[in-house]
Amino acid sequence: MLFKIKGNDILLNEYYHLLTEESTVKTYDEEVFCPPCGKTHEKVSDLQIYCCPAERSLKECLYLMPRIPVNGNFGLLKNYNINTDDKKGKGFYVEMFRIIDSFIISTDSLGLIEKSDIKKNVEQWIKGATGIEKLKVYVLADRMPFERPKFTEGKHNPYQAYYKLNEVWGDTIKSRNHN
Repeated sequence: MLFKIKGNDILLNEYYHLLTEESTVKTYDEEVFCPPCGKTHEKVSDLQIYCCPAERSLKECLYLMPRIPVNGNFGLLKNYNINTDDKKGKGFYVEMFRIIDSFIISTDSLGLIEKSDIKKNVEQWIKGATGIEKLKVYVLADRMPFERPKFTEGKHNPYQAYYKLNEVWGDTIKSRNHN
């Protein structure tokens, strides 16, 4: 053991676990995928999956951190006793998940999903959705809630963002190029 982590820092402990106990360590230029999840944030937390149209050009990442727009979600922020006057138009994050699997599937072939709980969750996710033929499905684990929300420096936008893990440790996440 090279070092021992003290305290309850979830991100550091998760990183330590990946380095010391995973059989293959994956490294990416940008490890954290941050899709906009205004109306779907609760689905991500409840179902432990994230689904989006497969035709998006999405990078492979180790973590998913759903980005929520401040506008329309003031009630969620009041749970943290945060003054939202200077936060309007921004995005924020309240938790991060480890991505344990991802796959693309046609909405006509959901029966091919082998694990019944994942199949059920994907069906729940797309219930009522129209016009989507192929989905990229991210299977999530290890919900890591933040003590306080992390805010974007710039405006919340409809595009997915990617960050390096060390960029999400502060309270403010700097603006990055979006894909």
